[in-house]
Amino acid sequence: MPFGLRAAALVVSWEPGSDKAKQDGLYVEWSRPVRSRRIVRMFGAEMQLLKFADIAESLLLIPFGPKQIKPARTEQLLSGSLAWALVSLESDDELAQAAKDFKTWQAGLAQQALAKREIAEIERWRVKPTVHFTDEKERHSGIRAKSCSALRRAGNPTASDEITMA
Repeated sequence: MPFGLRAAALVVSWEPGSDKAKQDGLYVEWSRPVRSRRIVRMFGAEMQLLKFADIAESLLLIPFGPKQIKPARTEQLLSGSLAWALVSLESDDELAQAAKDFKTWQAGLAQQALAKREIAEIERWRVKPTVHFTDEKERHSGIRAKSCSALRRAGNPTASDEITMA
């Protein structure tokens, strides 16, 4: 089965073009105020556990990319690394298991290799299309015909006059 990580997670990374750009780092604005922040040291990493106002779940920030040269904004929670996993936790009791699961899933891979592995995994699971179009014009005609047909079935007999495809 794809998606070997059980927890809901977002992996973000940034590859700056210069050493000067590395000082800027990833910048995040949360939609809710951070109510509490706790540093958690596990698996040789300094993770952060965040709690937000009016949100029951916590967010575990796991750094796994290269460290930044010198973060310009130390108040920025994502300033210490160029790649992070943001893992949603239903309860703080899940923290140790979620961190362990992430490290196992990561398998020591850097962000580029991890992305390549996960994309390949999704491609193995993706259903191959059975229809083959000769060109883009035919593909768009097929989409237009299906859209018109679906609208007609929905009770709109003039659907073909209402659809324009770019």
